[in-house]
Amino acid sequence: MVVPVNVGGKLAYIAFKDKKSFIVYNGKEIGKEYDNVEKPIDINGKLAYIATKDKKRFVVMEK
Repeated sequence: MVVPVNVGGKLAYIAFKDKKSFIVYNGKEIGKEYDNVEKPIDINGKLAYIATKDKKRFVVMEK
């Protein structure tokens, strides 16, 4: 189930295409360089999420 998240007043949610996931944040697709993304959250008004690439997991946070 995909749950939208309010991040600093902007909408963030996970979308899927070709068996890969990415984030749609404020109408823009981000995180497509990863194999998978999950759990978008708001940390002090900034987007953070977990990403996987080549079987390694990362925490990614908006600058």
